[in-house]
Amino acid sequence: MRILNKFEKYLVTQMCQVDWHGNLNIPNLLDNYLQGLRIQIKREQNTVELLFETQTVQPDENETTALIDKIGGINQIIISTVNLISLLEKEGYIVLFNSATQIDNEVTFGQGAVNLPFVTYTFPDEKTKNLLIDYTTKQIIPSTELDEYKKNKFLTRDDLKFRKNIRMAWIAILISIVSTISGLYFSVHNTYFKKPSEVYKPYIENIKKELKTNGEFINKLIAVLNIFKIKNI
Repeated sequence: MRILNKFEKYLVTQMCQVDWHGNLNIPNLLDNYLQGLRIQIKREQNTVELLFETQTVQPDENETTALIDKIGGINQIIISTVNLISLLEKEGYIVLFNSATQIDNEVTFGQGAVNLPFVTYTFPDEKTKNLLIDYTTKQIIPSTELDEYKKNKFLTRDDLKFRKNIRMAWIAILISIVSTISGLYFSVHNTYFKKPSEVYKPYIENIKKELKTNGEFINKLIAVLNIFKIKNI
């Protein structure tokens, strides 16, 4: 599982948090980005066309420039959404379900007005186009693991496993240090503290200082371990 970008994390959050009432699909996920735009899919012709709403039949230079910018933006959104759905399905985070017994050849969705002029843009990327045609009529069913993935701040299974291993290694080191210090303390106590002679005072002070230094080290080590705390680990 690769690292997700900001937009992809937003889509995952939407999948997990919004109550879709069984209508979680690509048209609904994309709807907020389709102002003044309709996406028209024709299955038999294997085409995806973006219908951009315009004010006139022949857009002027300013409107044409704005359309070019809008095409670039919506292309990136569609590509990111479709590839994210493909990735999440492959990793087992979602299930795609075709609930319709009969699928229409032509599907159109978006927020473009049907009674205004529009400019047609044919979606160029073959792979993304085929995925969009396939996914558009399917319901997206998130798994509980997708919600856990979001709650764990988008750390993948491998990330969690790595952090768990790191934390366990530090715990083992901590236990080893504590055992060594404890052994040293009792050894010194039995040797010197039971004989409170002035001869042993310098040794005792050095040992106390060493124990204090190690104690500070352990506190710092515990602080480091807290960084690696992950839920359910």
